[in-house]
Amino acid sequence: MDILHISLANLRRKPSRTAAIFLGICALTAMLVALSLVHLSVNNSIEAGRSRLGADAMVVPSGWEDKTMGVLLSGGPTEFYMKSSIEDMVREVPGVADTATQLFVVSAPFSCCSVSETMLVGIDPERDFTISPWLRESLHQKLQPKEIIVGSNILAEPKGHMKFYGTEFLIAGKLEPTGMKYIDSSIFIPIQGVRDMIAVSKEKAVKPLTIGNDEISDVMVKLKDGANPGETALRIENAIPGVKVILSSRVLSAARKNLSVPLKVMALTVVVQWLVSLFMIGVLFAMSISEREKEVGIIRATGARPSHVFKLFIYEMLIIAGAGGLVGVIIGLAVVMGFHDLVEAALKVPFLLPGTGTIAAVAALALLLALTTSVLATIRPIIKISRKSPFSAMQAGI
Repeated sequence: MDILHISLANLRRKPSRTAAIFLGICALTAMLVALSLVHLSVNNSIEAGRSRLGADAMVVPSGWEDKTMGVLLSGGPTEFYMKSSIEDMVREVPGVADTATQLFVVSAPFSCCSVSETMLVGIDPERDFTISPWLRESLHQKLQPKEIIVGSNILAEPKGHMKFYGTEFLIAGKLEPTGMKYIDSSIFIPIQGVRDMIAVSKEKAVKPLTIGNDEISDVMVKLKDGANPGETALRIENAIPGVKVILSSRVLSAARKNLSVPLKVMALTVVVQWLVSLFMIGVLFAMSISEREKEVGIIRATGARPSHVFKLFIYEMLIIAGAGGLVGVIIGLAVVMGFHDLVEAALKVPFLLPGTGTIAAVAALALLLALTTSVLATIRPIIKISRKSPFSAMQAGI
């Protein structure tokens, strides 16, 4: 019988101790994988946030900037309005290259709406530069007033129908996942379609809409190459009373700020639990070795060399750590991938999983760390027992 089979037999002889070490390594590896993927996913989404939003700045009514930040980060529905003439004023400000307006409506919890408490965003299909790049499949024709585009989180597919405030719309397209709740959880309608919906809501909807034809919710802004975002924002606010400018960089900073504290707490928790568990693993394994000194003495007396004893215990540790680490990796991946919506809601920041290669690298590194640290925690008693003479080992075991 080779050393590997002997190691497996020894582990089966002490199932409770083996299970304790296995579960400790499993839990810690799962936490490490989950925390790493959460950190990478949020950073991945934050770093690409500006490109996902599609604009350098967003002009909103004064007093609504904090609420808008919440919409962009967590996708919570809201609605506010200002005069549409503001877009022309924004376009005249030095440093502004292009603009596009949006109009927000929140769907009602009545039979007149297919889904409730969802952002309906009116866009100008011909000038929009925020939504169009994220279409899952290109539209074959111009978006019509009674056609809509749904975000990736909306449970509906192209060619289906949805009704809002008594008006039925055809789903013309669906967006790719962006990791930004504002885009992923909203429904986008040509602004003329929204105006028509508002007009007929007085007759067809339980809750009629009272939004004026000259009202919009925000102006999305693209800056000219080389324009200073901060200076341009100040120019807009000085030129147009009653508005505030939200820069894309400010959204990303807010996301990082929301993320920093919970991630630091989670990281500290993992580090502390890892150290405590390594101590526990070392103690449990040392106790196991101490109980088997007589057995080691007999093995040595039959001709086994110190290297054989060393390999025997190292194999045992590697088997437990490998199995625990592998199961922990699987659990960590399952938790993040299966419950990432809950993680996103808890952290209140965008969340976009990294690519398959990055996930595989995180899993491999976590497994390697589980193996390495577990062996380091037990190497001292293993070396000590392997160096004992057969006589002293059998005496200690009596």
